[in-house]
Order: sequence, then structure tokens, then C-alpha cells
Amino acid sequence: MTGSRVSMVKPYLRARVADWPNEDREALVRARMTVSSPFAPQAPPLSRSTRRGTSPSEATVMIRERAFGTFVAFLRRRGIEIGASAVPHVVPVVLDAWIADQKSRGNRETTIAKRLENLQAVLRMIAPGQDFSFLRRPGGRPLSRLFSRRPRGAETVDSHEIIVRIQALHAAARTGGHRYGKGHTALRDAALLALLASRGPRIGEIYALELGRTLRWHDERWEMRVEPEDNKMDRPRAIALPDWVQPILTDYVQLARPLLGGNAIPAVWLSTQKRRCPISTLSGAVARWTRRWFDQGHGPHWLRKCLTTTVANERPDLLPDVAVVLDHSPTVALQYYNLSQSLVAGQRHNVRLERLVEASETQGRALLDAQRPKRRPVTWKDQYRKCALASELSREGGS
Repeated sequence: MTGSRVSMVKPYLRARVADWPNEDREALVRARMTVSSPFAPQAPPLSRSTRRGTSPSEATVMIRERAFGTFVAFLRRRGIEIGASAVPHVVPVVLDAWIADQKSRGNRETTIAKRLENLQAVLRMIAPGQDFSFLRRPGGRPLSRLFSRRPRGAETVDSHEIIVRIQALHAAARTGGHRYGKGHTALRDAALLALLASRGPRIGEIYALELGRTLRWHDERWEMRVEPEDNKMDRPRAIALPDWVQPILTDYVQLARPLLGGNAIPAVWLSTQKRRCPISTLSGAVARWTRRWFDQGHGPHWLRKCLTTTVANERPDLLPDVAVVLDHSPTVALQYYNLSQSLVAGQRHNVRLERLVEASETQGRALLDAQRPKRRPVTWKDQYRKCALASELSREGGS
């Protein structure tokens, strides 16, 4: 019965966990139960973000599951008989065809390399006894040699302009300007964008927010906290939300969220089906509104870039503080510190240049005035000549 159900699955671009082969799905369930058990032995680190051996966050596990689901869906589209497990098909020949298929669909090389890393992480969970190190070093070469890690160039926008549009979205949602979901989804999207544009948290941290635990009402203000298990750097941090975010978040929590099923679910972000919004829905909301506003859709990480660029243009001396707010690694924070010092030094140099130019122009004008021939001073004779000329002209006019 299960086999017939799986065989009838449509060949989507990504297979859900429920549509995985039986052995792979059961192995994933066992691995997740083992990781969540406090009495289980520590598993080996699954990625750089979990180098201490701690279990990855739920958002990270979901991203890795999607990478394996993409591979399973590719096998089914090609008509390959998978059987009870897709693990035996993880071989170089099939992977070459999968990579070619990914490129033909317009995926960036950075996306393909990241999916290979996530695929290895999932395989280590469902098949811990096998060696899949060749996924990170195919042919003995690192992925950086095969795939360019240069990010896609994206034009940033001033964060002030984004904030104005978010406030306009919030106002329109309150007055009934958005009909879908009776305006509740617009209030949700406004609160989501307000958090991303103001403090630039990662999408995994946003997804893990729960009311009363990581998003709390204290002293007439909303406070946001990121737990170590939800953080990429495995460390807790508190995020102070600015004043303009407070009413937007309050309207969503008090007006829209209860009607989306918030009384029964602790998750902050809910859909019209009264269930927790997956990461893809949150990212899709950001892409939908940025496409409507700026004619090009962007993901949540783009708002972090806009925030950094805005501060670099207006107050480069605050770039190290932005690195702390955005929770960058020490290496990235050092890069922003060096960049801030360079920008501040450039500003000081521009001020010196302006002063030198102004001083040189003043000296030039003084030199020209000194070399210009001086006029003879006015004497009583000149005044007499003027009076005589005026009287002569008046006589001519009277005649």
C-alpha cells in the first residue's frame, strides 16, 4: 500500500519527507529521536555551525531535508527505480547528472554547492556507517574549486525607504486595503518585514520565534531573544526592537494572530490554514513584497545587506556595532571593522581635500586681485566733471 502511494507521487522538484523512500524516512525519524534524547551519546558534528557536537536547529534540519528531497525528486523524474532507499544512488555518475539538472534550471553555483553540503549532512544522519566525504571533495578537490562562491550581485536600497513602505503596508492592512486573508496576512507580513528590516535577524531565528518564550511583552515593549539552538553561531543573544516596530508587532499579535489560530499554537508566524508557517512561506512573503516594491524579488538576507549598506553610507563608524547586532562571526566582524576604519579615514581625507580646495581658491582670488591694475583714486576734479556732464545732458534733453 505504501509502495503504491509513493509510486503515484507527482514528479515535483522536491519530495516531501512523507514521500521519501521507506528506509530513508524511518532512518531520519530514528536519527532525529536520537539527537533529541538527552541520554543518547553525542553524535559527530554535522556541519561547521554545529562543530561542538550539539544538535542542529530545526530550521537547519529542514533545509537539509529539502536538499535530500530535491535529490529524490530528481531520481523519480529521471525514471530511476529507487526501491526502499535512495542512498545507493548517491554515486558520482548520478550526482553529475543531478548537478547538470540543477544548472539547467538556473540555480547558482553557490546554491548547488550548498545543496551538496546539506545532502552530505542528511546522509550522515540516515546512513551514519557510510562515507560520503566525496560530496564535499569530489575528485579530491574542494567544492570551492568546482563552484564559484561569489555571491550574486544585488542592488541594495536605503533601509529608510524600506521602512516607509513597511509602515504604509501596515496602515493599509489596518484600514482594509488588503482583502486576502481579511488583511490578517498583510499584518503578518508587515510585522515580519519590520523585524527583518530593523535588526536583520536570520530567517532561522525568525522561524523559531514563539510567543512568551523568545518573543515576550515586558515593560510595555516587545523583546526578542534568540536561543543557542536557534542561532547559527550557537550562542544566545537579545535583540532590542526599535519604537517604530512596536505598534506593527502589537497589531499582528493582538488582531491577526488569534484569528490565524494563535490561541492553540505558540509559534509566532501562522498561515491561513492555522498552522505554523514554514521557512519557504516566510521567505516567499519577503520576495513577494520586495518584488512589488522594487521590481525584483529578494530573500530575507537581502534586508541584512541593505541595513549594512545604509549604515556604511551614513555612519561608517557604526559598522562594528552593526556587525554585533547582525551577529556576524569574528572574521566578518573584523572585516567590517577594517571597512569602517577605511571609510572613516576616507571621509576625513575628503574633508581635508575640501579645506585645501577652499584655501587654494581663496589664495587664487587674492593673487588675482593683487595683480589686477588699480584704478586711480577719485579726486574733486572727477566729481566736477561728472556734475558738468550731467548738466550738459540735461540741457540737451530740454532743448
